[in-house]
Amino acid sequence: MSTPRRRVAALVAPLLVLASASTSCSGGDASSQPSATPSSSASSTRSAPPEVTTQVSLERVPGKLPADVRRRVQRQVGDVVDRWFDAAYVGGRYPRTDFHDAFPGFTVSARAQAHHDKALMTNQPLGKRIDGVRATQRLVWIDVLPAGGRAAGATARFRLEFTTTGRKHTSVAVRGRLFLTPGPDGWKVFGYDVAKGTPDELQPPRPKSQSKSQPKAHAKTQEKKKQHGKNDAKGGGR
Repeated sequence: MSTPRRRVAALVAPLLVLASASTSCSGGDASSQPSATPSSSASSTRSAPPEVTTQVSLERVPGKLPADVRRRVQRQVGDVVDRWFDAAYVGGRYPRTDFHDAFPGFTVSARAQAHHDKALMTNQPLGKRIDGVRATQRLVWIDVLPAGGRAAGATARFRLEFTTTGRKHTSVAVRGRLFLTPGPDGWKVFGYDVAKGTPDELQPPRPKSQSKSQPKAHAKTQEKKKQHGKNDAKGGGR
């Protein structure tokens, strides 16, 4: 990548930031491999291996939530993240410059902010210089906030990696969190905290047992992220 990693947080509601929850959870930590829940695939060819499918797992659920609700949330939230992967980075015909439909499942406010951050939130910087994209990793970990037997909110932690072909042959990694709220039209992304760079720059998260010994350079990088609308607890509208 020609620029160092960048991080942006938009419209973050503290109520839904579940990644630091210390109460009871289901599943493992973010370093574990999610259980396979395919939601996207590509036909294999002789010239290239098939694209990977998205693997989705339900992780932290600090409270009681019926099994059928858990399965539904896992499927629906995973689908929202997966559609964004395809619309913003992996899908579509290249070369291209048009990414106006890159944010399906985002609220109006989150979509407007994401368009402002399109160099980060889409493949726009590379769009004119490539003729194809192949995903090599699509992982999603979902943390859910229960309330009265229902899912009141969710945080989807993710990691996407892909390679490009054409005039610009490179490998890209995108990772971070999407903050979602349920509504009459399904789950919607109302905020995000995203980083983009090379796979080497964005290493996978360390296991919890190693979290206290993170290199100082990593800690400094975390301090560079920008934040927008951190106290907007309503999720920015529809």
